Amino acid sequence: MLKQFLSIKLHLNPVLPAREVALFWLSEVGFDVFESEDWGIHAHGELDHIDIDALHNVIQDLEAMADVRCEETRHAEENWNALWESNYEPIYVDGRATMRAPFHPQPETGLDLIIQPAMSFGTGHHPTTFLMLKALLDASVKGLRVLDMGSGTGVLGIAAWKLEAAEVECIDIEARARENGLENYMRNGGAADSESVRFIQGGEEALLGDDRFDLILANINRNILMAQIPAYDRVAAENALIWTSGFFPMDIQILAEHFAEWRWSVKQQLEKDGWSAVCWQKM
Repeated sequence: MLKQFLSIKLHLNPVLPAREVALFWLSEVGFDVFESEDWGIHAHGELDHIDIDALHNVIQDLEAMADVRCEETRHAEENWNALWESNYEPIYVDGRATMRAPFHPQPETGLDLIIQPAMSFGTGHHPTTFLMLKALLDASVKGLRVLDMGSGTGVLGIAAWKLEAAEVECIDIEARARENGLENYMRNGGAADSESVRFIQGGEEALLGDDRFDLILANINRNILMAQIPAYDRVAAENALIWTSGFFPMDIQILAEHFAEWRWSVKQQLEKDGWSAVCWQKM
């Protein structure tokens, strides 16, 4: 059976602070792809994962701080390609990288990332993807062993490979994510049988006992991050860094308390459109 997806447009007046509150509340009721607009927010998610009653409560609660107009669209997975092709725009990261669809022209300079998404896990246009790409561009990745946990389209792992990481391991619990990530890797010139770049379906159990990574990338969500900290600590090489995103500024203190239990502390923070990314280092 084809998956069904729900997209909503929340027109807010005034936009702030309601848009930032809506981002948090909608992520709690099952939406996982967000586009911040000057009129409000555009959110997407798999219908089976969305609590419709809770969504109605969110809209009612938002009406206490703004005038709210909601537009809903439901569509099947088979219609997703046509939908994203009509709306998909390249992402430019500080003039140093471009994430684009195969039908967009190649940029003249900077890191070129060709990504064709699948609706099951979004397009990669979420602000946290921008933050993690910026973090990669600012890091010294050459020669490192990199883990992309919750890899989705594979964009972060592919970026690390293009930045000359020695080895890259991309892990996602969704089988379609593994397939899509591998397809995108090959679109960028990678070989399906590469021994240095691997796409694996699974969760933290896919991290083997002898795995050691110099850089761990985890763009997931707060609760999963907290649950997986012991696994990250176990596979982190000496002097490794962990970049995490998928949460809000208000979540950083909670995450810091959990990371501190494993002797990791905040090294750097980034923010965009109400979302955060944090780099952790061993104390």
